[in-house]
Amino acid sequence: FVRRAAFDFADRLLKETEPQPAQWIDRSYQLALARSPSDAERSVAVAFVVQQLEERRKRAPQAPVEEIRRQALADFCQAVFSLNEFLYVD
Repeated sequence: FVRRAAFDFADRLLKETEPQPAQWIDRSYQLALARSPSDAERSVAVAFVVQQLEERRKRAPQAPVEEIRRQALADFCQAVFSLNEFLYVD
């Protein structure tokens, strides 16, 4: 269920933003946490997504770029769903 939800969230982010990891991160924080990421959060998140893009390209070099983006972003979205801030209301 969580993985399917992560793909759905990734699809939404890809539709609403340009193909730039920083924009994906900013929009995901706005939608999931109702705030912008701090500079440190953005930096770490962008590095994670870029690393996932590279790893997924290595594993499936023939895969379409759009699918690689979708999978890498879904990896990040799944992590967002695990944040304490997402799970619990203060």
